[in-house]
Amino acid sequence: MTKFNKLSLPTAVLIAITVLGGFLFASEVIKQKSIEKQQENKLIQEQEERCRKDATQQKVNMEVNNPNMSFYSFEYHYNFNTKMCILAYIENRSFWDKGNDYAVIDLFTNEEIYKETIKDGGVFKRGEVKQELNKIANLYFYQKEKRVP
Repeated sequence: MTKFNKLSLPTAVLIAITVLGGFLFASEVIKQKSIEKQQENKLIQEQEERCRKDATQQKVNMEVNNPNMSFYSFEYHYNFNTKMCILAYIENRSFWDKGNDYAVIDLFTNEEIYKETIKDGGVFKRGEVKQELNKIANLYFYQKEKRVP
C-alpha cells in the first residue's frame, strides 16, 4: 500500500500539471485566433471604405468626362473572398446613339472584367438591362475565388 501512495502522488501532480497546461495552451490559442479575426475584420472594413471612396470618385470622374451620358445604375461591392472592389454600371448613351453599355470593373486594379453593348436598349428596356446586369454583377460581387482568364 505504501508503494501505491508514493507513486500516485507524483502521478497525480504530473496529470494535474498536464491538464492545467493544456487548458492554458488552449486558452492562448483561442485568444490568438480572436486577435487575428479582429485584425482581419479591421482590414476588411478598411478595404470596404477604400472601395466606397474609389467608387464615389470613379462616378464623379465618369460624369465629368462623359457629360452627355447618364448612368442609371451604378453599384459597387467589396468582395472579401477575391479582395476585389467590383463596380458595375449601366451607361445610357445619347439619344441619337441608342443603346446601353454595361460594364463590370475591378476598381483596385482598374481592370475591365466584363463589358457588353446592348443596341436598342433605350428607355423602355432599362428594367431588362438592369436585371441582366444584376445577374452578371452578382456573379462577381459574391464569387468565392478569383477567376483566371
